[in-house]
Amino acid sequence: MNIGGMLRKHFTNVMYWEADILISEKGALDNQDLYREQHDDTVNVEIVWSLNYFEVPVFVGFDFLNNTDASVHPILYGGGFIGYKTSSKLRGDYEDVTNEFGYNDVKSLDYGYVLGGSIEFEIHEDRLALDVRFTKSILSFDDSPYNLDYKNKVLTFSVGYYF
Repeated sequence: MNIGGMLRKHFTNVMYWEADILISEKGALDNQDLYREQHDDTVNVEIVWSLNYFEVPVFVGFDFLNNTDASVHPILYGGGFIGYKTSSKLRGDYEDVTNEFGYNDVKSLDYGYVLGGSIEFEIHEDRLALDVRFTKSILSFDDSPYNLDYKNKVLTFSVGYYF
């Protein structure tokens, strides 16, 4: 889930730059077999990381039908993002047990790339947008001594209103 705002500025008829300010939820899911010494057995644990970021994507977009009479605009865009972690939690589920706690072994900074597209519908002088974007981190968010290679990969579907 994400929520935020954006600023868009055309620098040609079809090309523009955009900067968003978002609060984004990200995370990861993993399964690990853990040894329980007190039972002398192994149990499969589903591990869920819930990460929240203050994020700023900046990208270049192409509005192929800008400055035409078209009421529907196909958009493609790509660029980068930088994010600052605002919170992180870890949940472990096994058998009938769930444990959730704050998790500090997550890097504060996240950055990577964003690729996406949208269909924008003109409504008088405003626009309604149906957007899909793929965001991928370049570095692992894990900051534990285990050096796990966990990267955020997020597919986001959004509805936006530009005025």
